[in-house]
Amino acid sequence: MGTNYWQDREAAALAKITERSVKDTEKLLAKSYRNSAKKVVNEFTDTYEKLLYTLEKGRDVTPADLYKLDKYW
Repeated sequence: MGTNYWQDREAAALAKITERSVKDTEKLLAKSYRNSAKKVVNEFTDTYEKLLYTLEKGRDVTPADLYKLDKYW
């Protein structure tokens, strides 16, 4: 057993920890992106339905609602 044994062993352990950490971070990031995408789609759908309802009632659409719809689009 030379002195390189312990250095190699420590390097391998650190590489394993780093790889696991990267994978966990990527999974968490992917989950966050999915949740954000679902939220944006739901907010767009809600705003669009609100605009359709407003038009069906014969009311004017507000610029704020149009801005929201444009922002989500």
